[in-house]
Amino acid sequence: MIQSSPNLLNRNIISFVSSIDGLLENWGYKRIGTPWQQVEYNPQFHQPDVTDIQPGESVYVRFVGYRDGDRICCPAKVSRTLPKGFR
Repeated sequence: MIQSSPNLLNRNIISFVSSIDGLLENWGYKRIGTPWQQVEYNPQFHQPDVTDIQPGESVYVRFVGYRDGDRICCPAKVSRTLPKGFR
């Protein structure tokens, strides 16, 4: 089935992730960033993909994170650059 409809898996994954995201928000968790959002690096909220990123440096959110009030459950994954081919 996937071979005949390769986008079917992608649609199902997106639907599943959207459902989980909504569930977490209903439980009171707050999202940290949105995909591809440009932000200033804050080690309190972000996990960099390399070790030499400095606080305040401009980075892109690759994967959202989540927090529960002041507690960071999962930091947002960030990178200096966008993936190749992304505009």
